Amino acid sequence: IPPKSDISSKTAVEQEGRILLAIESIQKDQVASIREAAHVFNIPRTTLRARLAGRGFVKDMVRPSRIA
Repeated sequence: IPPKSDISSKTAVEQEGRILLAIESIQKDQVASIREAAHVFNIPRTTLRARLAGRGFVKDMVRPSRIA
């Protein structure tokens, strides 16, 4: 049984959209810093920093299966 997420799918998709907008605004120099972008788009600064470093959307990542 997969673990239950504490945020709904709709909320996760909405946050993902805000993350993508924040990344775009940083790349276009529309905001001065990661901290400012996180505040403006209401997303965790650590999540934004991880995305900029190359980590993908958690729901899209495939977990390795556990062998008992």
